[in-house]
Amino acid sequence: MKRSFTFRNSLLLIGMLMFVLGFANRVQAQCNCPSFPTWGSIGVSTGNIVVGQPVTFTVSTVGLPTTVTWSWCVSPNSGVTGIIAPCGPGGCNTRVATFNAPGTYRIVYSVTSLGIGSSVTRSNCRTVVVQSGIPNANFSFTNLNGPNNNVLPGNVVRFNNNSAQATGFSWNIPGAIYTNGTSPSSAEPEVFWNSGGFNSNVVLTATGVNGSDQATGSVAVQVPNVNPSFGFSPANPVTGQVVTLNNTTTGDGNPAQYNYNWTISGGPTFVNGTTPFSASPQILWNSTGLNSISLQACYQPGNYCASSGSQNVQVYTPVVADFTVNTNVQSSNSACTGFGVTTNNLSTGATNYTWSYSNGFSPNLATDFETAILFFNPGWQTITLTATNGPISDQHSVQVFVYDPYTITE
Repeated sequence: MKRSFTFRNSLLLIGMLMFVLGFANRVQAQCNCPSFPTWGSIGVSTGNIVVGQPVTFTVSTVGLPTTVTWSWCVSPNSGVTGIIAPCGPGGCNTRVATFNAPGTYRIVYSVTSLGIGSSVTRSNCRTVVVQSGIPNANFSFTNLNGPNNNVLPGNVVRFNNNSAQATGFSWNIPGAIYTNGTSPSSAEPEVFWNSGGFNSNVVLTATGVNGSDQATGSVAVQVPNVNPSFGFSPANPVTGQVVTLNNTTTGDGNPAQYNYNWTISGGPTFVNGTTPFSASPQILWNSTGLNSISLQACYQPGNYCASSGSQNVQVYTPVVADFTVNTNVQSSNSACTGFGVTTNNLSTGATNYTWSYSNGFSPNLATDFETAILFFNPGWQTITLTATNGPISDQHSVQVFVYDPYTITE
């Protein structure tokens, strides 16, 4: 009985081994993903498999019997070394393979337990893409401060790296200054230029496992357009009056990139914290005369400057209209109908005068320096003097109460 049992067990073990070897041979011959229940997935040591570089495939053994037979295959298997050799009892859940040609490969394993009386086979597969390891250099750029077709001095340009299969980079960007922590070896450097009017011919060298590649491109750095202009108000200032210079400069870039320098004749005083280098300063003149103003605007960096045309400003003496009246009664600013009211012109700074009133008559011209007026109607009457000097004018009015002497009682 004992011999019979041993003989049967031996036959069973031989049959099981033949099954395993036969299954392994079928797997090796077909190397297809299994349709029967699978075991754990296949892990891979790198996500970037390239020609000539060893890569490790691993399957977890947690939960497997201690006695198993492994079999691995790869399809297509031409030019692949290190993974196909079958494994015997004791397990080989880790295999190292080297691919000698790029392409898409299918990795299949099977593991069979060697238990007495029964055997269980588990399998799984994984598809991997093997790259050549020869890089393809490619890039574009983005102007972070404006359109790509108008890169100006001071604009930050980011280079967008579109290379494939590269492990290292080297940039040659003529005239550029690297910024924001980047360098010539950064994948995507950021740079700016301090001058314009040229093409920066860029070269990117991308290095991979199995070689290198270069890409070239050009960035046209423009000379900025600067158009200085200004106005001022008021248009006809007088001495001591604050004049605001309104800067209306246009051009490329933004206002923060501009410096200004004002040239103003007549020795003005800059007020309210402004200077000749302010964008829109405020000034005043202490003497009359014809003065000139011009503006120089400079784009930075690069100090690209342009000057405006000169504008003339006439500074006038202030005009103050003032007068008093002489009446025919003792009461101040009172008069009687039919009796004359004369004026004393106290105006300053004026060269011309105009008198106006209602309900009265004057033998003088309305433009005389002083005037006399006869009022015919009782009540409040208004006398107005307009004093002028060119475009500068001022008005002053005095009210006079006119009595009818025939209605006045003691």
